[in-house]
Amino acid sequence: MIADPAFASTLAGIPGDAEKTLLQHGAQATLLEDIAVINFTYGGVALTISLVLVLAVVFSQRLQKQKRKSTAEEVKRATGLFHLSESGFLESEPSLSPCTSFDIPKVQTEPLPPEKYYVTLRWQALRAKTSWKDFPWAGASRETTLATWSNAVGCPKLPASMTEALLLIETSLLFTWDRCTLSDSHLPPLNAYARYSATSGTASLLHNPAWFPLAVDLALSGDEMIPESMFPGFVSTHALAKRHFEYWAQIPSTAPGLPNHTSTHNPVVGAWQLVSGKIGLKLNDQTTKLIYSEDGWMVASLRWAGWPYFRMDYSGRYYLKNGVMHHLCHYNSPGAGMETVKPVQGPGNYGADRQRDMFLSEDGSILTLRPLGGQIGGQNLTWRRVDEFTQ
Repeated sequence: MIADPAFASTLAGIPGDAEKTLLQHGAQATLLEDIAVINFTYGGVALTISLVLVLAVVFSQRLQKQKRKSTAEEVKRATGLFHLSESGFLESEPSLSPCTSFDIPKVQTEPLPPEKYYVTLRWQALRAKTSWKDFPWAGASRETTLATWSNAVGCPKLPASMTEALLLIETSLLFTWDRCTLSDSHLPPLNAYARYSATSGTASLLHNPAWFPLAVDLALSGDEMIPESMFPGFVSTHALAKRHFEYWAQIPSTAPGLPNHTSTHNPVVGAWQLVSGKIGLKLNDQTTKLIYSEDGWMVASLRWAGWPYFRMDYSGRYYLKNGVMHHLCHYNSPGAGMETVKPVQGPGNYGADRQRDMFLSEDGSILTLRPLGGQIGGQNLTWRRVDEFTQ
């Protein structure tokens, strides 16, 4: 799994009791869960777990220092105002200023190139300081405001909390593209945003089709696209965004898609919070979430109990047929990419059809999913319907 000789040599001098140190102090490294979860879930080589956990020890102090940086710097970082230099080190973006207006481009029919999304995107600070009421095109209510934006960009029908998160992600993306500071910048007009589909929405710019599967995962998980890693290209979310676009482009044309005729009534549409279940280890029932939209999109974010940085995320299209739920994956975190899904499609399970036996309670409030052909227990995941997520 670790093929780089230089990377392997870095590990050689680390003390053997580092894993114990990790358990005492906690792993704070960004996205190390995506690698470590492979072993917990699918029985990989135990040594690999130790090496990855050792890395978390090495980086934990560094990341703790980053958390103590000044408020002013955190504000800058919140809207993607830092980037990776060619050498791979974090450096500040020199030409930033408050944005009081945004250029409104002509209507475009060609999608934006993948390189537009290889950016740092810290949208949570925008959430902390921005209300739906602050947007210049806001309506009389949160619901009206989100509906106005959704119609303009062709956003799939999602729970309000998810739609609002996507709005903040897209606003942060515009700030990054226009090199705006978070402080003193005006919020963008409605027609400055990009639409998700060529066949829906009225916005001028057209997103790359690979963007939405990643964006909707960021919205559900709360993750940000950040370049903080001692080994850029290996574990940072900044690098994983690039990986996503490359893998998405390799989904074969023969990969399964939505059937031509699907039921207009789908009993699973909505938001679901885990009740119980495990994949190797017990999952966290507070932070493991699942979404099914009315128009055929799904996203799942799984977290392990006691290991908050370990995760298995995927998103894409879905449909239900003969009691079997089909998850057609257009985004997979590295951990999700290690699940054995047949037939094999693109790399990292991109384009794969994850099939789950589905059981729904009579009142529609409890959903149980298990891998097709699996046994009762073990990998059963039981969910309860919720209006909004608790975390």
